[in-house]
Amino acid sequence: VLSSLEGIVKICNEKKVPLFTSDLESVSKGALAAYGLNFFTIGYSAGKRAARILKGENPGHIPWGHVEKLNLVVNEKAAREQGMILSPELLKRSDKIIAQ
Repeated sequence: VLSSLEGIVKICNEKKVPLFTSDLESVSKGALAAYGLNFFTIGYSAGKRAARILKGENPGHIPWGHVEKLNLVVNEKAAREQGMILSPELLKRSDKIIAQ
């Protein structure tokens, strides 16, 4: 779907259909909003676990990690183009607001 994102955004804008995704980066490319994982945070956490293993800790003794937090990213321009009004409450809860 990400390879077709530009076309999907165009159709959603024309038809006034809000486009939601779980890929945070897609919001900067025209999706209205995303609620999903921050891959930088996941990579950082994986790196910390890898460091423990490189220091000699048994991988079997390292607890399985879980996602600490999902992120909400919204795009104000996409909201306008897709015929949506973002509430102040939603904007307040957002981790990042793209105001193109």
